Amino acid sequence: MMPVPVNTFQKNKTLTTFLMTSLTTKWCVYMILCSDDSLYTGISNDVNRRFLQHQQNKGAKYFRSHAPVKIVYIENEHTRVTASQREYKIKQLTHTQKLSLVNSQQNQIETKSEIN
Repeated sequence: MMPVPVNTFQKNKTLTTFLMTSLTTKWCVYMILCSDDSLYTGISNDVNRRFLQHQQNKGAKYFRSHAPVKIVYIENEHTRVTASQREYKIKQLTHTQKLSLVNSQQNQIETKSEIN
């Protein structure tokens, strides 16, 4: 039996760690209201940290031309996979449909403020 190269073991260990973390970490889907009234949709396992990154122009290129104002929508309790799937579905919605979602009971943000 041939010995397994160390770098192969390390890659497999890293992949396994990544997969386990993805399955056990709680992910959120969020929407941010921008200064031009557009709504940005994203996912994160730490929404407040991610919002600060967006404010500092780190991460999404979208915020280079659309200043983030506030987080207006959050869905909790997702895995990385289900968060990505939900993000995709929300991005397919019209602006009006997204506003309805923001103002719905599905919104799990702690302080709701209706937006039009």
